[in-house]
Amino acid sequence: MIKAYAVDENNRIQQVENRKEDHVKWIHITQSNEKELKMIADEYHFPIDYLSSAFDSDEVARYENVENLDESAWRLLILLFPIKVIGKSGLVEYVTRPLSIITSKGILITASLSTPHYIQDIIDNFLDHPVDIQDHVQFTLHVAMNIADRYIYCLKEINHATELLEINISRSSDSNQLLKMMELQKSLVYFDTAINTNHPVISKLQETEYFISNEKSKELLRDVRVQNMQAENMIRQTLKLLGQISDTFSSVISNNLNNTMKFLTSVTIVMTIPSLVGALWGMNVPVPWQKNGAGFLITMTIIILLSILTTYWLKKKDYF
Repeated sequence: MIKAYAVDENNRIQQVENRKEDHVKWIHITQSNEKELKMIADEYHFPIDYLSSAFDSDEVARYENVENLDESAWRLLILLFPIKVIGKSGLVEYVTRPLSIITSKGILITASLSTPHYIQDIIDNFLDHPVDIQDHVQFTLHVAMNIADRYIYCLKEINHATELLEINISRSSDSNQLLKMMELQKSLVYFDTAINTNHPVISKLQETEYFISNEKSKELLRDVRVQNMQAENMIRQTLKLLGQISDTFSSVISNNLNNTMKFLTSVTIVMTIPSLVGALWGMNVPVPWQKNGAGFLITMTIIILLSILTTYWLKKKDYF
């Protein structure tokens, strides 16, 4: 899907039906096939991988030609942003997707498999402080800042889910809790990889004259880097916490299994007493009370007393 946008006199984004019109300033591409991507790449004369990379879920953050100060040059910046999805297990998990930002004189092109929330807010004019899509440096840095903020927002949700998991494990150790923990750990691995690849790209921008031409851009880049560092620390902290919860979960399962085995062993011991006494009194040899009319009642009383005493002793030893 290829959509074109222009800016009206009030600096609001408006969709344009014909993307070849002169006043088009922004083209946003989602869920497009290779033929459409090649058409755009050929039309604007830049490599097709600038676009196709945005639809590769295994793509890493990278940049190309950002040092070029020529206004007509094509610059590429790919950043990984977080999204929430439903995993194969039916539980919520967080993954990352690449976003391509391609800029040249007078035109901005973005591409992603799914539109990030911030980009959608810009398109829908929902922002309190609208971003000027004609200022490509500010647009790029604001998107990078929002991506960093989005990581922190998602990490806070993961931290909250981790706290709930910690509470639930103390009550139940069923497989559903284990699946939730696995999804959280997998999400953190995705985030850790994405932020570690985003970080060098942001560092590169701080060294590029094109992106630090004024104090506002420098300050925004510093804020982006700080947010990335905060996200990195949150990931490390949450991974350690999940590791401890995983150890606790294993201990709880092991303890529950031990308790179950103790209980079953105790029941087996108590149930063995009637069988043992019955076997002894069932032998074809003289036994006590065999000629006594109350012999059966006496034997049953002995069995009951032995069972009660054994149960009491096992209970005292915490086997029940």
